[in-house]
Amino acid sequence: MQEEKQTAAQQPARREKKHGLTSIFIHRPVATIMLSVAVVVLGLMSYSGMGVGMFPNIDIPYVLVQTSLAGASPEEVETSITKVIEESVNQVEGIDEIKSQSMEGASLVSIKFMMDKDGDVAAQEVRDKVELIKNDLPDGTEAPVVQKLDMDSIAVLNVIVSGDRDIVELTEIAKKKVKENIENIRGVGAVTIVGGREREIHITVNPLKLFSLNLPIGDVSSALADQNVEIPGGRVEQLHQ
Repeated sequence: MQEEKQTAAQQPARREKKHGLTSIFIHRPVATIMLSVAVVVLGLMSYSGMGVGMFPNIDIPYVLVQTSLAGASPEEVETSITKVIEESVNQVEGIDEIKSQSMEGASLVSIKFMMDKDGDVAAQEVRDKVELIKNDLPDGTEAPVVQKLDMDSIAVLNVIVSGDRDIVELTEIAKKKVKENIENIRGVGAVTIVGGREREIHITVNPLKLFSLNLPIGDVSSALADQNVEIPGGRVEQLHQ
């Protein structure tokens, strides 16, 4: 009986404690409103000052292999370069997906790894596999370039240069007036020109003249290469007085 009386006496006390905070907000509406406004203001201030990263600092295990062979058709690039590289790098562990593009004179193989794969380790393993098949590539193929995809190297600004001028002249303007000025800005890592065309000289050879002189076309190419070599002309010494 005494225990039942104590329990019955404790119930009103618990109810008072339970409804004590509620009664305070009910009987003091001004304080309640001010407290609510303060919470809202602090939330807005915190939201406006919260930093948002469009490119979070994450390491994506993605490796690219770029190879060039001047003058080769897409079919030749596919069979003699792209397939050879794919078969070699396919032996690396942790690969999720391999994609490739074979273009005229260029091959691009992209390797996507599992997220738990370290990007630096993946790039080094791919580089080792590509190094083993360099001698299997056709003659004249430039050394494959293996690079890890870096989010910090993605272009953040694209500048388009156009006009009623020759493409070579537009390329020179983009190089001298745009590229060099942007490169001098503090914080710029690199500036790349895409779609330009460098100035070049085309030489048309008369095959009948070569035949009459008994000269192979290789001698013409060698003569042009020998006449367009930059070598030091000497050394100048000046004594300081």
